[in-house]
Amino acid sequence: MTESLNIEKFSLSYKPTKSGEVSFHLKAINSKKNEALKYPNRLLYIVLNDNTFLYVGEAKAALKTRFQRSFGSYRHFIRVGKARGGYKGYKWIELLDPKKNTPKELKVWAVLFPASYNSYRDRIEAIEGELVWEIRKRTKHWPTFQNEIHFNNDYKDANRIANKILNEIK
Repeated sequence: MTESLNIEKFSLSYKPTKSGEVSFHLKAINSKKNEALKYPNRLLYIVLNDNTFLYVGEAKAALKTRFQRSFGSYRHFIRVGKARGGYKGYKWIELLDPKKNTPKELKVWAVLFPASYNSYRDRIEAIEGELVWEIRKRTKHWPTFQNEIHFNNDYKDANRIANKILNEIK
C-alpha cells in the first residue's frame, strides 16, 4: 500500500432518545465528505477520549452502520440484562451514558482502505494488530477497552502502515 491514507476524524457524542437510552451522533471534524459514514469497503477505526486510546477496530461496513449495531446491542443488554447473540456492544459506550459523570464526547478516527483491500481482511487485521501494538509501545498502555488483536507476520507492510496512521492522528 503506497497510496496516501484516507483518514477522517469524527466527534462521537451522546444523543438523547425519548426513552433516555444511550444513542450516538457522529459529526465530521476534518472532512466535508463524511465518506466513512457510508463507506462500503474495509476500514479501521480508532476511538479516543482526550489522548487516551480506548479501542481500535476493523469493519467491512460503513462506520455509522458498525456503530449502530453495537449501540443497539448495548441498549438491548442494558434493557434486558442479556447479550444479543452473545454480544453486548462496545464496553466503551458506557462512557457516553448521560447518567454517569463521564465524558460526553469521544473522538473517532476512520482509516478508509480502497476496494482492492476488501478480499484482504488478514492485511487489515494485521495493520490493526500493529496499530494496537504501536499504541502500547508509545503510551505504555493497551487501548483501555481492547479485548483482542490479530497479528499476521506474512504482511510485511503492516507495521509501516500502522506507524503512518498513528503519526497522522497524533
